[in-house]
Amino acid sequence: MSRKNLTPELQAEFLWRYQHGDKNQDPGRMFGIYHLLSQVIVYGVPGDVVEFGCNKGHTSVLLAKTLVSLGAQRDHALALYDSFQGMPAFTDRDAGTHPDLIVPGALKASPQQVIDHFKARGCKECPKIHEGWFQDTIPRKLPEEIAFALLDGDLYESIHHCLRFVWRRMAPGGIVVIDDYGHPGIPGCKLAADEFFADKQGAFFEQWGMCQAFARKGWEARHG
Repeated sequence: MSRKNLTPELQAEFLWRYQHGDKNQDPGRMFGIYHLLSQVIVYGVPGDVVEFGCNKGHTSVLLAKTLVSLGAQRDHALALYDSFQGMPAFTDRDAGTHPDLIVPGALKASPQQVIDHFKARGCKECPKIHEGWFQDTIPRKLPEEIAFALLDGDLYESIHHCLRFVWRRMAPGGIVVIDDYGHPGIPGCKLAADEFFADKQGAFFEQWGMCQAFARKGWEARHG
């Protein structure tokens, strides 16, 4: 798919993100998320769509509008996960994290901010929001089958914990996107993903752009 295929709603969303969103989330990274989510829908991969680390819901709206643009919102429910308490404490696996980018407690938001943002961006519905630390909500509140997952937890433990449980429930052909992978100021994210996928048979894993990676579960896979 190319930018020519974007509906007016999605074109407006990309423009809004460029003008108002986090400048770390450049248009190329957003288009990557749109493109990969569109793939799993077009290829008929079953399961729901999940985002870990939704913050105020800016990228969540892009996910929701992509599903709507492809008529897939009923077959692929969107669920959001965030502590809404900011970033957790670092571990030694996050050594080298740049303090100008992330510190414990940073990026704090609220479920109401997500709800308000969905309304402000003209979305008719707000997805299910699961509030709590990932260790408390995952896997207990995960869908049984996942088609697409966006991991934006930044730190080693957050990324590794999500991957452990999400990958088991990922449908064959499903895609997980790890945002901030390869970012020099957030080394724990890449470390967690590299360790996790080192021994995963039937997984296609590669860096996508400068600060993202994605993995596709093999079509023949039936278990984690």
